[in-house]
Amino acid sequence: MSKYPPPATPSSVIVALAREAKRLGLTAYAIAKTSELPVSTVQRALDGLTSPTLVTVEAVADALGMEIKVQRR
Repeated sequence: MSKYPPPATPSSVIVALAREAKRLGLTAYAIAKTSELPVSTVQRALDGLTSPTLVTVEAVADALGMEIKVQRR
């Protein structure tokens, strides 16, 4: 039994960003170059290995031509 919690399941936002990156044929390197984020940050976020900050999510979304919206339910 591990002393660490299991990795979190990627959020629907991250899944959507990863799908769009794949659809566009963009690599983590290309997204990182456009977003000015480290490649490792982009790759780990899109792979669901981390819980990225809102700044990272917004930068990746922008690099993919997407936007993050918050609205009332």
